[in-house]
Amino acid sequence: ARAGEYIPLPRSIEWNDPERQNKLILKGIEADCPEFLRLAGIVTAEGTVLEKRIMISNTEKEVLDFIRKDLTALGVRFSEIKSKNKTIRGIFVGVGSFLELVKDLGGLAKSGGKMVWPFIFNLSKEQVAQYLSAYFEGDGGVENNREISATSKSEKLISDISYLLYSFGIIARIHKTRKMATNAGWKEKRDYWRVSISGQDNLKRFSEEINFISQRKREQLAGIAHKTGNTNVDLIPGIAPIFKEIYDLFACGLHNIQDISNIKRGH
Repeated sequence: ARAGEYIPLPRSIEWNDPERQNKLILKGIEADCPEFLRLAGIVTAEGTVLEKRIMISNTEKEVLDFIRKDLTALGVRFSEIKSKNKTIRGIFVGVGSFLELVKDLGGLAKSGGKMVWPFIFNLSKEQVAQYLSAYFEGDGGVENNREISATSKSEKLISDISYLLYSFGIIARIHKTRKMATNAGWKEKRDYWRVSISGQDNLKRFSEEINFISQRKREQLAGIAHKTGNTNVDLIPGIAPIFKEIYDLFACGLHNIQDISNIKRGH
């Protein structure tokens, strides 16, 4: 398919059976355990991975706490990144097995080249949920009190995230947007990619099967996941005008078909 084309997709994708999977031990670390998968998600979202260090930028106490806890559980040494006024701005991990594993699994990339680490696609539903939960905790949140969204400089990453969401039956939309980077010195707007989740079915699935890590974002999601709203978020974009034209031509025979009436109004 070419960019801009629409293709039909099945309603569900089969997952690997976690009971039939062997533990993935790499460089002495269990790479498919919940602790590592959460760290992988937050590193994908807010990490800077270099040859000799990883820096994870975040100032929220609850997020910093889970990063510390998971690194400690894996036996990874780390230190805190502090500003001049002693405020904690993130977590630093130096040379060692954890850094080497992150690089081997696909984590060594600049912001525009980030992607979901390839091994994630071979995991079970429960394991992928750990990764996505941490990713959206870092890059995402509830926006405009009606949807979940995440933004990245990497088109590949956003595409990968939307595919993982689809594996849960969650229909996400991808949009190109322009914004200023929050962690850079320049003020010029640049191209970014945004994935958004809306519609009650999708929001409820995200809430029940993935959710966020922090209580603050969990509460924000709970506030929008039980509202009455438009559930036809998986219709083919641009189809409403076509159905309106058909309806105008054959109104007498179609006026009692509620689905067609809803679609032509974009509902």
